[in-house]
Amino acid sequence: HLSAGFQIVPLVIGLLALSEVLRLIEVELHPGVNVQGKRSEKIKGDDNPDNHRVLPHEFRRCLPAIFRGVGIGSIIGIIPGIGTTVASYLSYVSTKRSSKHPERFGKGAIEGVAAAESGNNAVVGPNLVPLVTLGIPGNEAAALILGAFMIKGLTPGPLFMQNNAPMLYALFTVLVISNIFTFLVGNLFVRYVRFVTRLPNEIMYPMILVFCFIGSYAFNSSLFDVLTMFLFGIFGYFLTKLRIPLPPVIVAFFLGPLLERKFRQAFIIAGNKVDIFFTHPISLGFLILTTIVVIVFVLLGRRKSKTSQ
Repeated sequence: HLSAGFQIVPLVIGLLALSEVLRLIEVELHPGVNVQGKRSEKIKGDDNPDNHRVLPHEFRRCLPAIFRGVGIGSIIGIIPGIGTTVASYLSYVSTKRSSKHPERFGKGAIEGVAAAESGNNAVVGPNLVPLVTLGIPGNEAAALILGAFMIKGLTPGPLFMQNNAPMLYALFTVLVISNIFTFLVGNLFVRYVRFVTRLPNEIMYPMILVFCFIGSYAFNSSLFDVLTMFLFGIFGYFLTKLRIPLPPVIVAFFLGPLLERKFRQAFIIAGNKVDIFFTHPISLGFLILTTIVVIVFVLLGRRKSKTSQ
């Protein structure tokens, strides 16, 4: 079963879906463990239709925040492995600092919501840039696309645009169409989908578990895939308890075999000399860039923790 490694779909289902269900079940059993994940209660004015759409004057007020979030999210999206959380945080902080009324942020300011969501959504498209050019997925969604490419025998990288141009154009076309449908479906169903959050947990969680098991088994009609999904779900649950983010784990799963194969090739071409990675301009440039990115985001993480305190 493991001659070709773990299958992609059961692993992702276990890490992202099953681990989250286990965490939410823990929240239900021990309400004081984690305030996140609690189901929303009905609030005053919830039946007012104006509460479920943005009014014209609110939209005009949010335009600067939206453009700022789109710009920051697009830049963050090009950098692989950072994800939407950083883009949302930087967009929110930047908008708050430039606002004439920063005291309103954190208390329901619509500009803060617009900036964070714009930054979050703007990451999606640029995340495909490192995927198709370098073969490096920018987030978990791009990692799933990479998995689909690998299943079909396609290898993203510098030659992907030359060898698979129709596939690339189809990918970008689908991205544009999906954004249009997201806008239409979101506007049509947002006021109705919110009722899903009020389904009893006794119904919601078993339904999610059933879909997890069905999806894992249907991928390859193998009970071993179901076992893989279950074990990685438990593994992901404990990673969440340790505050270790799951998307980098998934990205590492996809890039690990590719990294090993390319490293062996480069090592053989260089005559078994390690210094080639430090003397060649391209590899040295990537090493320096990686070091700078790590240092910058370690500092940003420390600043974020100080701000939250």
